[in-house]
Amino acid sequence: MSMFGRERAPNEVPEDSPNLAWVMGFVTSVGGLSAYWTRRSTLGLATGLGVGAAFAVGAWWIETNDPEKHELAHQTCLIASVLFGGAMGYRAGSNPYVGPGGTMLAALGGVSSAYHLKKML
Repeated sequence: MSMFGRERAPNEVPEDSPNLAWVMGFVTSVGGLSAYWTRRSTLGLATGLGVGAAFAVGAWWIETNDPEKHELAHQTCLIASVLFGGAMGYRAGSNPYVGPGGTMLAALGGVSSAYHLKKML
């Protein structure tokens, strides 16, 4: 049973590309490593690698074309995208010295959220 009540045939798997999830996983993992490297922030490292791992698992499940895990993959990536976009949006809004990078990363989180929500519905 789908979280949103949409019934699918047992073998129905939409054609998807996991590229956005792989890119988001890479970006968040590199961000976590960068936070640790520059400020010795273990919280930043754990969060970046954790959210990056959520994106990577979602991308892997999308890539395997398993009908049972397909919607779960998009749900996992959607949750990670909302967390990422919210954190980057907060950071961009609270610190005027971040520059356009924080805003662009928040927009990337929004695009990823919209994509995965569209694929779930």
